Amino acid sequence: MFEEASEPAELLDVQIIDLGRRCTPMSTACRRFVGGYLLVLGVALLAVIPWAWSFASRVIDGTKITASFFNRSFTPTPEFSIVVIALLAAVTGSVVVLTLTLADPSGHETLESGYLWWYLTRPISAAGLGLLFYMAFISRFFNEATAKDSQALILAATIGGLAGLFTDQVLKKMSTVLGLMPTSQFASGKDSSGKGGVSP
Repeated sequence: MFEEASEPAELLDVQIIDLGRRCTPMSTACRRFVGGYLLVLGVALLAVIPWAWSFASRVIDGTKITASFFNRSFTPTPEFSIVVIALLAAVTGSVVVLTLTLADPSGHETLESGYLWWYLTRPISAAGLGLLFYMAFISRFFNEATAKDSQALILAATIGGLAGLFTDQVLKKMSTVLGLMPTSQFASGKDSSGKGGVSP
């Protein structure tokens, strides 16, 4: 009788230990690194976006501007300048979400170490998603002439910003549609006890 009662207790102990390993608090050094990373990225965006908006506005109005990239000069097109605005807006939206999600857990010291790479890579995902959304939206509802309209900048910034703010929700929906493995599951397909996970 006592042996049977000990089995659930042992299983409970294993689950608690494993939960503790998966929810390891982020170290102080990592928290400072992520905070500094977001601070530098946010300040850089606030400094670059007004310049990029002015640059894109002049290009759309027909002003010929010469730009350089890795010591290679080129003349930006209106489409190029709009894409730049969409990318910057997407990264800005992502930084807003990351800053808000970092502040509260850090203050309560509940920030998990497993989220380090999420903080580092989310702006990249947001930029790519914002670009894809903008391209899909433009190809569906607009023609080439709209790229030469000043309102196209507002549209690009709106689409990019929304993609950056809701990157995780959109990617979660897309992973469900594509049949990808949920992020809550182990890549090996096993659960915390080492047994096979629940099949989708």
